[in-house]
Amino acid sequence: MNDLSRFGYPRLLSGEKTLIPDFTLPENYQKKLPEFYLKEYDKEISRYASETRQTLGFVEIDLTWDEKRGLTNIDFQPGNAASCDLEGNGFEPHNIDSPRQSLAITGILLEYLHYLNQIEIA
Repeated sequence: MNDLSRFGYPRLLSGEKTLIPDFTLPENYQKKLPEFYLKEYDKEISRYASETRQTLGFVEIDLTWDEKRGLTNIDFQPGNAASCDLEGNGFEPHNIDSPRQSLAITGILLEYLHYLNQIEIA
């Protein structure tokens, strides 16, 4: 694993053929989820995932949502073990073996963080 955080970049998680930024959710992200769902940001991210699926030529990209934990899983086409799971306050990729999968995960997680960061909590 590379640590580029000292240069202002996130740590990179590397697989055999991949590099995915180490996305860590804000400590207070769970407090933002009620408004996140109210504003239907989950639907926006699902639309983005669908566009990504079409653009990159995947059969399927499934997103799993939990009311209290937010986005918990990004899963690729049936029969493919590739996924990215929420673990603690970060995401852990599993069996990601192509740059296209890395790109899809990175884009989806960037969208997720973008929408979470738009929410102000008192």
